[in-house]
Amino acid sequence: ITLEDVRSLPRGELVGIFGVKTGEMILNYCIGKDSTSIDIINGEYARKSVGIDINWGIRFEDDLQVEGFLNRLAVELNKRLLEIAMKGSNLTLKLATRHPNAPIEPAKYLGMGKCNFTSKISKLGVVTREISVLASEMRYIWRYMNIKPVELRGVSVHMNGLISDDEMKEDVN
Repeated sequence: ITLEDVRSLPRGELVGIFGVKTGEMILNYCIGKDSTSIDIINGEYARKSVGIDINWGIRFEDDLQVEGFLNRLAVELNKRLLEIAMKGSNLTLKLATRHPNAPIEPAKYLGMGKCNFTSKISKLGVVTREISVLASEMRYIWRYMNIKPVELRGVSVHMNGLISDDEMKEDVN
């Protein structure tokens, strides 16, 4: 079914099939009308997360290398949170590990290849962007997940539960 097919249907038939609200919406979409507001310039948009995804060149030999990498990710996450003047309360660490049937070295040099994904969310209990807190929590999650460093192929960290610095000031006052 094409847009032309839908446009050729009488309005009453669309409304009869889908109901008034959905029928009208489909008809409007077919003629290029959409009243959905996406006004991000006037502040109606609230950012919900900040993240870092690295899925190329991830190769580690031991836990110390992984933990050093996670420390550097904490520094970068802190920088990104500072740039948007926000802090967060939920930290998610998502790890890509080599699939058991995948070759140790994939076809693409230092690529991920076929992977399994595991993630863990940590509710921090505080709203923060402190490097030490972020790094410590990422290392804790890493240890908890108990994944061999040599099997890692991708690392992703995301901060949710964001609150702006301005909102933090309002809460204090």
